[in-house]
Amino acid sequence: MQIIVSDDLYLSPFTDEDIPGLLDCLNRPEIIDNLLTLPFPYTRNNAELFLSHNAELFDKYGLHLNYAIRLMKNHALIGSIGLQLYNEMHRKHRAKVGYYLLPQFQGKGIMTRCLNTFTLWALHTFKPARISATIFIHNIASEKVALKCGYILEATLLKYYKKNGQYIDTKLYTIYNE
Repeated sequence: MQIIVSDDLYLSPFTDEDIPGLLDCLNRPEIIDNLLTLPFPYTRNNAELFLSHNAELFDKYGLHLNYAIRLMKNHALIGSIGLQLYNEMHRKHRAKVGYYLLPQFQGKGIMTRCLNTFTLWALHTFKPARISATIFIHNIASEKVALKCGYILEATLLKYYKKNGQYIDTKLYTIYNE
């Protein structure tokens, strides 16, 4: 299934052919520094595990939750956007979104268009009461994207994550399903 973002962008499920693109994206410090749980360096085995996990999610939900951001003209992988659904009884009403984009495509409104389209799709499809994005406090560009897409700053969480032995303050942005 594809999600059309605009006449020049679309979202589609990851495939085995995306492994080189994933390795390119996720072996860049400027991307990985803003992501919490991915290993660095990111290996072919990591990419294969990611694809396998995506297949398991598809089997569970009947829809893909993680999408490649692609250029319409050549289908190039330029980033990713994904949704984490919570299954625990007390958290079933919420979801979490995450995203990244290759540096050469940043600052052009691409991620804003992708996040806006993906958020609307996720709110309609899964009907969570809320979708949140936890954004490292130093990631100003991602904060601006979230705000442009209607997310509101809900909290600043001090020492919320720990990565590479360092505590990271995080901002929690949320959009509500009306």
